[in-house]
Amino acid sequence: MKKKKKMSKFATLLQFAKYSVVGAFGTVIHYLILIVLVSSSLTNPVIASITGALTGAIVNYFLNVKITFKTEANLLSIRRFALIALVGAALNGLLMAIGMKLLTSNYLIVQCVATSLVLSLTYVVNSRWTFQRTVKTTRDGA
Repeated sequence: MKKKKKMSKFATLLQFAKYSVVGAFGTVIHYLILIVLVSSSLTNPVIASITGALTGAIVNYFLNVKITFKTEANLLSIRRFALIALVGAALNGLLMAIGMKLLTSNYLIVQCVATSLVLSLTYVVNSRWTFQRTVKTTRDGA
């Protein structure tokens, strides 16, 4: 029988901190692509943001495998991470579109808010689903 291993609050906070630091690398790539594409007038902020988010997600997957969750890359986790990255990119794009229309014309402020929200959501889903760990137990729970 397989049972999910419960992490302590400290271990969860430490893992979230690692996820956030790793995510910062992907975010730097995301923002660089966003700024370059917008400032060079190659595309609008929403498309530039989605492009940057997807590129950053590729970097984040491999760093999270090695640093945050200390596991091996495998087809199942790649598929799950890609799905969550696509949902995160779509949510990021939606938040950018709403923010640009309703809140402000400063795309970087809107992007910072979107990044914070998407980071929290993707951590929860990736830690509980994409990179979930199970431990084998006997019938008596040992």
